[in-house]
Amino acid sequence: MSSTKIRVRDTINKIKYAESTLNIDLKSALSDQLPEILSNLGLDPTLNKISTLRILINKNTQITEITDLHSSLSEFDFHEETDVLQFEKKGIKLTAEFCISFAYAGPIIIFLYFFFSNIEIFNFKLYLILILALTHYAKRIYETNFVHIYGKGEYDFFSMEYFGVTFYYWILFGFLIGYNTFDLNNAKSNEILDWTHLLAIKFHLLCEFNNYKSHMILRNLKINNAGNRGIPKGNMFEYVSNSHYFWELMSWICYFLFVRNWSTGLFVFFSFLSMSTLAIEKHNHMKNYFGDSFPKHLKAFIPFIL
Repeated sequence: MSSTKIRVRDTINKIKYAESTLNIDLKSALSDQLPEILSNLGLDPTLNKISTLRILINKNTQITEITDLHSSLSEFDFHEETDVLQFEKKGIKLTAEFCISFAYAGPIIIFLYFFFSNIEIFNFKLYLILILALTHYAKRIYETNFVHIYGKGEYDFFSMEYFGVTFYYWILFGFLIGYNTFDLNNAKSNEILDWTHLLAIKFHLLCEFNNYKSHMILRNLKINNAGNRGIPKGNMFEYVSNSHYFWELMSWICYFLFVRNWSTGLFVFFSFLSMSTLAIEKHNHMKNYFGDSFPKHLKAFIPFIL
């Protein structure tokens, strides 16, 4: 039995896929190899019953489902250098673009609710706080639908992980920041606007632009590599492997320095925890994938530190 190293994506109960490599015989039936594959992915084959899983072949985001487990990957013209074997859990699925856009829509809807509820007390600073937030999430929805190229085409809308994502945006950002900033009792104390606030806005917008620029670098890199991974360059990618996370964190720090209340600070703190975890995970995947060709000086998230 000859084995070939292939890429495997585990999206079982996950919003964002985890990718790894393993050895598999391309000419042997998948039914004979699945228990070992699931074990190598860190999944218990007895808990993740094969009948509850969808097994897919991802060819540059073109998805083909394997329904006959007695077939082999070679029958699907599987190329180990470009194709990916992908596992998902069966259930109600919605497109990644819809699910992510729905999460980003939360702060927009809730902020507008507070705006129209208390429009008579809005001052210039509150208008700026509102506009900066709406602009950010409108930008994120645009990027979700027209910039990002998703390796996982569908999300489980009713999973606990997706509930956590919507809670993060709808409640932690939308409601908490909205209430503590725009509610009638809190808005009256948020009207001071000096040069430090204007400086915070300037750097916030600069970070937002560089965040978008990093996303475009990743998009163009994937397109130029026919959907495969590459090592990005430019716009802080020479220092960190996740420049887009770095710039987003910086933009939220600047937003906090402009808004200056505890709920915005809390959001920045949880954003740091979330993005640092994702950045380190992606950084380690890239190191394993590229091996010795991956630059050793790169950090995952914060230049020279993390």
